[in-house]
Amino acid sequence: MARVAPYVNGQDWDYEFFLDPNGDLKRALNVNNIPHTFLVNGKGEIVYQHNNYEPGDENELYQKVKQAAGK
Repeated sequence: MARVAPYVNGQDWDYEFFLDPNGDLKRALNVNNIPHTFLVNGKGEIVYQHNNYEPGDENELYQKVKQAAGK
């Protein structure tokens, strides 16, 4: 965990990241595997979630983002 912040800060990503050192959020959201992706709409509602990763999963996420954006 000590390596995450320096890595992320060095990437100049334009979004926030959060750490869950005690696993409280993980338990509250019933996350069993990582990576676990949540897509949240403007109302703060989870409209899509997916766990694990296989090549091509980003295409499904892209379509869900477009759908959530009404496009």
